[in-house]
Amino acid sequence: MSSTGQLDLLRTEYLALQQRCEETQRLYESLRVGLSEEQTAQAEAAESLIGQLVAFTRKLLETHIYSDIVFLLDDKSLKSHRFLLSCRSALWRNLTDCNELTIEGISLLIFPLLFGIRLILNSDVSYSTFLLIYRWLYTDEIDLNCDDNLLIEIAQAALRYKLTGLSNRCISNLLSRLNSSNCVSIYELAEREQIEVLRTSCATIVAEQWDRFTATDFAKLSAPLLYRLLKGHSKNLLHAIVELARDDVLFLFFMEFDKKLAEVVNETTSNGESPLELSLRLGYTNIAKQLVEKGAVVDLRDAEDNTSCPSKVLPIYYFSFPGNVAGADFLARHGANLKATNSRTGFTLLHHAAESIQERNEVAQWIEIMKDRVSINDKDNNGRSALALSILRENADLFFSLLRLHADTNIQDSEERTPLYLALFEKENANFVRELIGHEANVNAVVQRKPLICHAADMEYPDDSLRIVTLLIEQKANVNLPNVSDNKTALHIALDRKTNEIVQTLLESGAAVDVKDSEGETSLHKAVRAGELFTQIIVNHAKDIDCSVKNKNGTTALRLALNAKDYASASLLVKGIHSGADVFEKGRHGRSLLYEAIEENDDATAVFLLNNGGIDEESGPESWLEMASKRGLTQTVKTLCSSGISINVRTQSGKGYTVLKGVLEKGHYECAKLLVHFGIDLDSWTETEDGEQTQTLLHLMMDLGNQQAAIFLIENGCDVNAKKKYRKEEDDDFSSPVHMAVAWGQTEVLKALVKAGANLNVQDSDGRTACHVAVREKHHDALKELLAAEDVTFVSMRDKFGHTTLSQAIANRDHESANLIVNRVPHAALQTNGNGENLLHVAVKSGDLEGVLFLLATHVDVSAVTSDSSRRTALHLAAVGTNEMITRNLVGLFLLF
Repeated sequence: MSSTGQLDLLRTEYLALQQRCEETQRLYESLRVGLSEEQTAQAEAAESLIGQLVAFTRKLLETHIYSDIVFLLDDKSLKSHRFLLSCRSALWRNLTDCNELTIEGISLLIFPLLFGIRLILNSDVSYSTFLLIYRWLYTDEIDLNCDDNLLIEIAQAALRYKLTGLSNRCISNLLSRLNSSNCVSIYELAEREQIEVLRTSCATIVAEQWDRFTATDFAKLSAPLLYRLLKGHSKNLLHAIVELARDDVLFLFFMEFDKKLAEVVNETTSNGESPLELSLRLGYTNIAKQLVEKGAVVDLRDAEDNTSCPSKVLPIYYFSFPGNVAGADFLARHGANLKATNSRTGFTLLHHAAESIQERNEVAQWIEIMKDRVSINDKDNNGRSALALSILRENADLFFSLLRLHADTNIQDSEERTPLYLALFEKENANFVRELIGHEANVNAVVQRKPLICHAADMEYPDDSLRIVTLLIEQKANVNLPNVSDNKTALHIALDRKTNEIVQTLLESGAAVDVKDSEGETSLHKAVRAGELFTQIIVNHAKDIDCSVKNKNGTTALRLALNAKDYASASLLVKGIHSGADVFEKGRHGRSLLYEAIEENDDATAVFLLNNGGIDEESGPESWLEMASKRGLTQTVKTLCSSGISINVRTQSGKGYTVLKGVLEKGHYECAKLLVHFGIDLDSWTETEDGEQTQTLLHLMMDLGNQQAAIFLIENGCDVNAKKKYRKEEDDDFSSPVHMAVAWGQTEVLKALVKAGANLNVQDSDGRTACHVAVREKHHDALKELLAAEDVTFVSMRDKFGHTTLSQAIANRDHESANLIVNRVPHAALQTNGNGENLLHVAVKSGDLEGVLFLLATHVDVSAVTSDSSRRTALHLAAVGTNEMITRNLVGLFLLF
């Protein structure tokens, strides 16, 4: 519920309570005379004096018996009784002997009748109103739930006829219904009848709710009465009078303050508004004229001692209100200084005119009329001219008027903005722009260290940017003016922002492509940074552009493109320009682009340079192939090999080997595969640094323990049986790669060698096969790999000491190796030596119990005899021996059979 609705509800409740209070009062009066409400109703039956009088009086209202007086009003008559009137009002207690009675200026003519007297009421009370009072006289009852005007009329009559009970009820009821809409008429009654309580309450409402009142509300109030009301309850008396537009009340004010008018007519409200300002704001020109005649100031007023009252200049102040032209014109005609300035804002009359919202056309016309009295080019505290402000406020009327008055179109504000800048970028108003340029606005003005064309190119939205760039170009703006701060031109900025349409427009309008910014970059650098599309645009437009220009970091456009991996742009630079970018250019350290690309492992860039002829004859200590292959740059290696270069050239860094050595050492096997594909020498026989031997790459990798590299060589077809070549024969141990793999424990390499078909029967200088070496070194994994070969004839081969691999294992008491051999070659245990003895015979003769037991466990034939003339069995040999345990085991075995 709104606050107004709540107030109405409260007022209704109050009136109901008041009515109940009045009823209670009436009952109280009855009690005072000893009569209850019920007794009053039954008074006549009870035949008491008081009851009969009350009942009889009520009946007189209807019957009019015993009437002895007649009221004449509006040509109508009402019979009444003098005894009742005498009781109700002191005014009518002396009606018996008089013929005429005057009541506060109202003439009551009284003359005798046959049965009484006639009372003529010459008053302004209507018959209908008096009828309500007449009924109250007899019944003490009246309905006051009527409109305000009727209640006021009843109250006025009750007061006039001194009907105290009724007047008190009316006053109480009026107090309860007081509000802003009726308080003025009630106040008039209170003043006329001197009702202090009503007068105070009405004045309080007027003071508290002054803003709700209009001049119409007080129109019927007399000047003296209204003046007393305002004077007693207004904070700013003169302002209140001005707001009501009452010349008669203003006259009373002037009369009272005649001796200090010059002071009071210039007093201000808490908001700093003077009576003259108020009158002009409200359009009360006649009152304003009277104020000026009495000394109101029409010029500068400064209220520096009151922070709530900003400094103002009256003529310009009125352009903030509707109807402002009339106010300003009034002040101008009364001598106001139209060149005055607001000390707080620096605004002149024209600045306020620019900010005006209504009547813009009238304001502009008035300014042109006052052209000789105003300052066209004055600035406010922000350095803005009125022309600039009219652009910001889009006040076209004043804008065109100021141009007709030859306003300066190039004044810069405190932010260095010109009117043209504001029209272009703050408001984007093409009409303003064309008019300004037509009135000598500088299209090449530098604003905030940046030309207008650069501002246009640097706008957030490309469409807006293109539109303004095009507009400036149409107006002959210099497209090559650079920024003061970074020396960037509009073309640089457009390329930075990647706005291709603007780039095209600028180039077609003569934008220079060779201008350097503060970083030393030309448009070509910027285009490369922006991408292929923009590089294409620049290259197409400027075929003779110099590609060798370097920025502060010593970087050319080509190098920028390569660094960004933008090979499309790089290709345009190399092939799309007449002179072409130099693919052989050197960096700060004198290194070529190709060298730097390979050194930085940039495979794609190196390939681009090779495909575009960027290879020179010398790369340094290492060849291009060696540099690329060591870094695993497969595409570069492929490109180099495809170009037909010799890939088997021995390298200095590879210590005489081919580039394959470095590739394998770095683990670049994809690159190694490429080299193999193109026919690299897998053996690469090379003399060692000491010159004592010559070896293959396989020997080297195995010596270095690089099994993966060795396996790669083996799997790709290197010579798996190649032996090292020694300068001195006595140093040659005749070891093959298989011997080396076993000796070094390189099981995976051995596996690859076996798989590749390496010769396993090769013997070293001691007649040992690789299997002998495996048994001797107890390399069981290596032995397993060897025994897994298809051809195991090496098992029966003897070294120069007469040992087979099995006898060597038994001699070393390496039963695991022996077991592996016997399992793979069961007949190995039956082999005999030069004396015709097999391994069991030898073990028995040597007293090797463990060897005997091992051989017995392999189910060797214990009955086998020696192949010499003695033809002895193992038991025979044990019998002549000294090891009883051997004999027992052999005897036990014989008994089983």
